[in-house]
Amino acid sequence: MRPVNLTLSAFGPYAGIAELDMDKLGSSGLYLIAGDTGAGKTTIFDAITFALYGEASGDNREPAMLRSKYAKPETPTEVKLTFIYAGRQYSVIRNPEYERPAKRGEGMTAQKAEATLMYPDGSVITKMRDVDHAIGEIIGIDRNQFSQIAMIAQGDFLKLILADTRERQVIFRKIFKTNYYQVLQDRLKAQSCGLSRACDELKNSVSQYIHGIICQEDDVMGIELQKAKEDKLSTNDVVELVETLIGQDAAEEAVFSSEEQALERQLEHINTVLGKAEEYLKAQTDLANAKISISEKRSDLEGFLSALNTEKAKQPRREEIDQEITQLQMELVQYDELDAKELEMDSLLKKLNTNSQNRDMQSESAQNLDKKIATLKEELKALDQAGEKKGKLSREKEQAQERKAKLEEIDRELISYKTLRAKLIKAQEDYKKASDAYEVLYLGYSLQNKAFMDEQAGILAQTLEEGQPCPVCGSLSHPDIAQTSPHAPSEAQLKKGKEDADDAQRTMARTSTLAGEVRGSLSIQEESLKKIIRELIGQCEIDEAALKLAPLHIQSEQMIARLTRQINDEERNIQRKMALNQSIPQEEERAVELRENVARLKEHIAAEESHHAEMTRQIAVMRQKLRFANKAEAKQYISMLENNKAAMIRAFEEAEKNHRQAEKELTQLNGMIAQLNRQLQGADKIVAQEERKKKELLLKRKEELSIALKAVHTRISANRMALENIKDKSAVLIKTEERYAWVRALSNTANGNIAGKEKIMLETYIQMTYFDRIIARANTRFMVMSGGQYEMIRRA
Repeated sequence: MRPVNLTLSAFGPYAGIAELDMDKLGSSGLYLIAGDTGAGKTTIFDAITFALYGEASGDNREPAMLRSKYAKPETPTEVKLTFIYAGRQYSVIRNPEYERPAKRGEGMTAQKAEATLMYPDGSVITKMRDVDHAIGEIIGIDRNQFSQIAMIAQGDFLKLILADTRERQVIFRKIFKTNYYQVLQDRLKAQSCGLSRACDELKNSVSQYIHGIICQEDDVMGIELQKAKEDKLSTNDVVELVETLIGQDAAEEAVFSSEEQALERQLEHINTVLGKAEEYLKAQTDLANAKISISEKRSDLEGFLSALNTEKAKQPRREEIDQEITQLQMELVQYDELDAKELEMDSLLKKLNTNSQNRDMQSESAQNLDKKIATLKEELKALDQAGEKKGKLSREKEQAQERKAKLEEIDRELISYKTLRAKLIKAQEDYKKASDAYEVLYLGYSLQNKAFMDEQAGILAQTLEEGQPCPVCGSLSHPDIAQTSPHAPSEAQLKKGKEDADDAQRTMARTSTLAGEVRGSLSIQEESLKKIIRELIGQCEIDEAALKLAPLHIQSEQMIARLTRQINDEERNIQRKMALNQSIPQEEERAVELRENVARLKEHIAAEESHHAEMTRQIAVMRQKLRFANKAEAKQYISMLENNKAAMIRAFEEAEKNHRQAEKELTQLNGMIAQLNRQLQGADKIVAQEERKKKELLLKRKEELSIALKAVHTRISANRMALENIKDKSAVLIKTEERYAWVRALSNTANGNIAGKEKIMLETYIQMTYFDRIIARANTRFMVMSGGQYEMIRRA
């Protein structure tokens, strides 16, 4: 990383903006930053490290301490670094958190820490976390490593020298980018360990399948099987042993299956014979039961016939119920007509009540409206002269507002007058000071001038001789010679005193002129102000006018408010008068309309009352003709009759059904008895007990064969599965062991675990090679610096 340009603003001891153009130092060699203690060398290191990592170069300075104490509050604290890495130029701007003036209002606010990174292609990253991550990816080292290898703070170089091997290895990994070799080492080691575990797992799996091989307890092959389970046989011998066991069990399974089929045929014949014997016994039992049932059925038939005759006798009553139901159903229509009449009656009553209520309401509304119209007419009569005073009141308000404006003008003039009078007092004071200063300086200059002239006479007197003429007066006698003074001013001092006196005189003249101008302006304003005061207040002094203005302002405000209220009242009266002129005719029209509605409603009510009386008579006549109060009661009675009729029909049908069923069952029993007699006459007697004993013996032998077949089948299935898995796992184990052999050799070489060799890992070897190159390049400079006396060598 080569810094190109560094700009600091309010950073450390730099209160303003400081820019370091490091590109002028060239693109090769070393940069030397020299200066006295406290000159700011460390601040440059802090600025570069802060721009990159957001921290200072040393460990004793926090980012919050980086703002300059001498900077102005509005000057921002930030660092901008432009640097080149791998031939590409980047720029990073970063600021710490500090207090700055608020943009709105007063006081200070916290400026949050921010960072911006600009790539060579112009793209920009602004978030702090993203900038930190990007810097780490670009440079490849963190802040601690940067301070150890790129920009070493005072006293930190010893830390790198004394760092342990592991820490230096991490630093060199960042510098030389050897992390890929470390990844290769770790992957080879992981693969070697994984293949070793896979071989062990495959061996355990094969051993587990061998332990799953089974054979008969008395089989001579059991000895060989035990050897296999103890891992005393090769895989091929184990495979051959399992195949032999499977062959023996398959032959035995065939013998057992043949015997089982013969037993099935014998059992089928015995089951046929036993079936015929059971049919003979069943026929005897059924014949005895049928003879008992036929007697019971004859008795039941007589009872069912009596019940059937009883139900037939109820036929006339069923016919009467049918006729009554038919008559009642014909009357149901009349109940609907009655309900319709009553509904019409209810509707008529509701309409009559509604019209009566409307008549009363509208009649009352008409009376209330008449009263309202009379009230509105009285109010309109009272507002007959509304608006006549508005013009006069408006003119009075305008006059009051003009007077208020003049009073406010006096206030402004008074303020201006007081300001100008204060300015005059200040100008007079300035003139007095300037005059006093001039008198002092002029007096001093006069004294200096006299002393200077006396000094010149003393100098001339030193050249006089008795008998020789004086160059000034020509006298030959010099009784009183002037003496020189050690306190006399020089010519330059005299000139300076004259200049100071002249400057003081000019200042006095300028202040005098200014005071005169201010006095003239004050006189003009005073005359103008007195004229306005006389017009509004009367004859009084200016200072008294300020006291009299306050009550005049209050009176003016009160008068304007009063006139405004009176004008508003006049406007409301005008609006109300217009509204009344418009609303009274409308209300009168509505009152006429209400009275017409009341008359129409009275006519409707009379017609509806007559209709109601006629309908009441018709409903009474219809009720006299009907047997029930309403249609629901009639339907309920019809439903009761229909239920009675249905019950009688069900009873008749049940009696008829029972009689037919009894006759049918009696006929079936007679036919069954005749058939069973014929069946028993032609059947032979069978000895069932002997056949059952034979069947028991055959079933016992069949069960023994089933157990034996199941055991043989279990051994064959287990051994076949074990044989298949042993073959598969053995093939995979051979390939895995071959791969493990060469991967382990590579891992041991890369990780420095070869027996009899120096323990150097691949990454360490690469770092040593790169470090040797750096030392060789450094020695070319170091030999020149030390005059060939010293040389650096790498410690093993």
